[in-house]
Amino acid sequence: MFTTCFFGTPDFAVPALEALIAHPECTVAAVVTQPDRPRGRGLQLTRSPVKLCAERHGLLVLQPEKLDRREFLPRLAALTPDLCLVAAYGKILGPRLLALPRLGCFNLHASLLPSYRGAAPINHVLLDGRTETGLTVMRMDEGLDTGPTLSHQRLDIGAEETAGELHDRLARLGGSMTTELLDRALRNKLTTEEQDHSQASLAPKLTKEMLFLDWRRSAASLHNQIRALNPTPSARTYAEGELYLIHRSSLDFADGPVHPAEPGTLFTRAEHLWVATGDAWLRLVELQREGKRRLEVPQFLAGLANRTLPRFS
Repeated sequence: MFTTCFFGTPDFAVPALEALIAHPECTVAAVVTQPDRPRGRGLQLTRSPVKLCAERHGLLVLQPEKLDRREFLPRLAALTPDLCLVAAYGKILGPRLLALPRLGCFNLHASLLPSYRGAAPINHVLLDGRTETGLTVMRMDEGLDTGPTLSHQRLDIGAEETAGELHDRLARLGGSMTTELLDRALRNKLTTEEQDHSQASLAPKLTKEMLFLDWRRSAASLHNQIRALNPTPSARTYAEGELYLIHRSSLDFADGPVHPAEPGTLFTRAEHLWVATGDAWLRLVELQREGKRRLEVPQFLAGLANRTLPRFS
């Protein structure tokens, strides 16, 4: 039996925490998560998904604003953790904290390291049109996802798969890889391998500029951008001064227009909607006018009635 502490915040981290809780040779001494934040229209303080999970299981929850505060580290040290596991916690662990557990701190990272180090690997792997990604268990050091790796699991990416769908598959994989990590720790088999830093790439936080669609680009790159930003923060464009969110698209060209048109031009036929891009027509599947609800294309077209189709800028 050994003692663990878990660091995590969003939905992505919950399967890993549940795997820790379920392991018969593991005691979860504490769960560290981000402080409650105001959310929604009423700005009510909202508990993180990890906190909700921990409370359901009666676990000790710690929510420090800063990890280097004097009262936090001694309290964690008093729990004498053998191992700490981190999954999408949202803050950097300093050297004193990394050195605290006997077996070290391990991180679940949603890419095949050293590719896509950083805060948004799922979004960036789709933006780049990759067909494969995965999850890495890494022993943490003071760098940004630079520590030696313990294991990888690969996943194929579907041609229409969105960031939300890929997120959920990787989160589930995180649960099984957590169990594998614990089993290896029990057998004293935590041998790691240094990353090839010459092959590293970065996946920084998304910027506002990355959200807007430039219809002069290729249909494939725009399709990748749309699915990389689904469900949030959503790809977007303007038409006649009104903001539209584009949630889903398809590279299925069947029955689509064949004539060339200016990028951003819309064309409809038989309850389908296409937009002209820099090299081809892209079929839109789901979109949303600002302040309105998400609609699949047949519903969207019905709402237009006899109005002229707008042109995306």
